[in-house]
Amino acid sequence: MEKENRYKINVNKPVPTDQEINKYKNFNRVLQQYRRTGHRKMQPNFLQRLNKYIPLLILAIIVLIFIWIFKVVNTTKNSGQTSPSPKVEFPKQK
Repeated sequence: MEKENRYKINVNKPVPTDQEINKYKNFNRVLQQYRRTGHRKMQPNFLQRLNKYIPLLILAIIVLIFIWIFKVVNTTKNSGQTSPSPKVEFPKQK
């Protein structure tokens, strides 16, 4: 079985006439048509805007975790019972 070619190949493509070429040379008219069709600058959606701030958010979370761990470690060290330090008395000078 022979496969049929799915692509259309124009070997002898006709050359456009001068009238067809001049039709698209008027840039102002093409620009007006473009503006009339309502093409606008695409507004980025929420995820695209959020994507800019994700590294900053991750960094802030890491810093907060380190601060929290530091506080927990300090409170556990200080909350343990400590033996009272001996009172040192100095002799009075005359």
